Amino acid sequence: MNKFSAENMSGMSGMSGMSGMSGMITMDFTNAANTFAGYSGAISNPLLYGAMDLSRQYASPVRAPEPVEPVAYPESSLPGYLQQNDARTRFHLLTQECLEGLSVASPQPENGPLEVQLRYDASPWVTLKRPDKGAFGSQTKLVLARRAERPERMAEIISQVTPQFAFWASICNLHPERNRYTIELALVLLHVTMQLIHRIKHELVCPRPASWSVDVQPCIQTPAYFSWPSGHATEAFFFASLMSHLRPNRHSQNERLHALAHRIADNRVVAGLHFPIDTPPGQFLGHRLAAYFAARAGNESPQPRQVDCWSLAGNQLPDSNPEISRANDSGIHLLEGSGVTRGVDGTPVIEVEESKSLHWLWHKAQEEISY
Repeated sequence: MNKFSAENMSGMSGMSGMSGMSGMITMDFTNAANTFAGYSGAISNPLLYGAMDLSRQYASPVRAPEPVEPVAYPESSLPGYLQQNDARTRFHLLTQECLEGLSVASPQPENGPLEVQLRYDASPWVTLKRPDKGAFGSQTKLVLARRAERPERMAEIISQVTPQFAFWASICNLHPERNRYTIELALVLLHVTMQLIHRIKHELVCPRPASWSVDVQPCIQTPAYFSWPSGHATEAFFFASLMSHLRPNRHSQNERLHALAHRIADNRVVAGLHFPIDTPPGQFLGHRLAAYFAARAGNESPQPRQVDCWSLAGNQLPDSNPEISRANDSGIHLLEGSGVTRGVDGTPVIEVEESKSLHWLWHKAQEEISY
């Protein structure tokens, strides 16, 4: 199961609220099995079920009344009805909604490197071309040179294997009770992002450092999927860019999240799991996906919703990490150069349709306050 699914976020204190009963352990009930947890079936309690049946026979009339209509009977589905679903159900609904219209294509050119395109309704808006084989050979030497840094960074490397919510929350002052919709939005979009990144990795088939040298010997197990682009870089820069759209003009927040994303990605290089050249395409993808979902959520103006098209050529990236984005209080912005160019197949922008469901969750998140 994907690491960003609602079921896999039990490590976040209070995250039980995302599955129905926030604060259940703090409401001072004598026994959770006798309250909502037992009632929902989360805790099996045959005594409760038998007692409830006896109470029903006492509380309800012998002859049941005729059925009556609900106070409100929906005639059509509206985004606001999402609030009547539990967070896990919204997670599944919104994941499907976010993937609508999106596709991954691999044109497989006869000459030149493998490439992947992200498309919306068949219109390409992101292109990634993998580096030449020789680039990874030279990059292996850079990975080997970073092995001595592992003891100093081990706490970070291990703590950042799972989603880095603790690191992000410490900068954005997120709390699962006060910012439940912000966290829910991030969970949904990170899940979709990782579905896309895994498909892109699969199409570009770039082996990891341990495949190039027996001396890499990663300090944690090498994941059983391909290397370029870095998934950790993608998710870290995606979250940084997402928050720049969700909370515009927040003093210094973008710079801090941007710097943290670089650190998270670099720790994967030190660990021996990634090449330095894996970070820029993850940075690129994280930025573009955040801009795409912001437009789909109706956060950008004016109408129609537009998304800029960009391309990244891996064989034009320098050996060291190029600075392909800049962060300031106004946002996080891609920079042209170092293999990054505007436009895909001559197309500068595409238009996307607003997702009313994503719009609902996005603006619920924007209404939340951190202080």
